[in-house]
Amino acid sequence: MAVAKHFPGLGRVDRDPHFHLPQILVDKREIEEVNLPPFRKAIEEGVSALMTSHAIYPAIDNDRPATMSRDVLTHLIRDEMAFKGLIITDDLEMAGDSQTVGCRERGIGRFRGGCRYIIDM
Repeated sequence: MAVAKHFPGLGRVDRDPHFHLPQILVDKREIEEVNLPPFRKAIEEGVSALMTSHAIYPAIDNDRPATMSRDVLTHLIRDEMAFKGLIITDDLEMAGDSQTVGCRERGIGRFRGGCRYIIDM
């Protein structure tokens, strides 16, 4: 089963999300024109799952990492891109992600955002 990651893209990441919570400071135009086309093509080709990024994308959601953002998980992936497959998240214990809230709250945040499967490796 193929998984496209790390949605919506880590091309301009300013630090390693394994160790820090990055912010990707790009505008919506760049996200639409640069980051999303590979994911749109993967969806068109029938990719089984999308794995979200632990980065914050202020142009989409100023407050929450993509893994916990309803704007990313539900509005962008499900509504706008019409993706029907699995949305999964990266490891709950990555240091960048764990700087925001505790493990329990991170899991709950993902489900509230729209993620239904959490991969913890």
